Amino acid sequence: TQDDIVAYLRELGMTVFGSRDDSLDTHLVNVRSVAEARPSILLDNGADLAALAAEDPAGIIGGTEETTSGGIRLRTELAGRIPFPVIVINDSLLKAIGENKHAVGQSVVESFMRITNLMVPGRRFVVAGYGWCGRGLANRARGMGSNVVVTEVDPLPALEAVMDGFRVMPIAEAA
Repeated sequence: TQDDIVAYLRELGMTVFGSRDDSLDTHLVNVRSVAEARPSILLDNGADLAALAAEDPAGIIGGTEETTSGGIRLRTELAGRIPFPVIVINDSLLKAIGENKHAVGQSVVESFMRITNLMVPGRRFVVAGYGWCGRGLANRARGMGSNVVVTEVDPLPALEAVMDGFRVMPIAEAA
């Protein structure tokens, strides 16, 4: 949750629940408030809203789920209990490339610089894992002049990292 965006949406007269520092209990109260507002389409993150809405799905025509954990939850714990279609956005290759690889990689490097007040050129970056997010982070850090090392336990992504020009080693060695 980005509190400035929530504040702006509220200024526009929209009903928005939540803030960045909500506890789990407050989050669940907010989820219940959303369900009680009787939306027709759910935009979920973690499948909390879908799980609650399944108890009384009247008027819901469908929804989306953003996260890996929410998608797993829909396929396991909630399998067969959700009486409306849910598109798991995280299953989309477009999401993997656009958000995970490019946006996450860039935002992590930028956040690191902002939070630490350090520049990254010449620094050693160790990227744990070469999935979509790891690929993006490794490429962005290298693009800004960092010395990037990738740690990866799966031989195929490890090979891909090597083929992409990264040094690959066990995490203990990288540390």
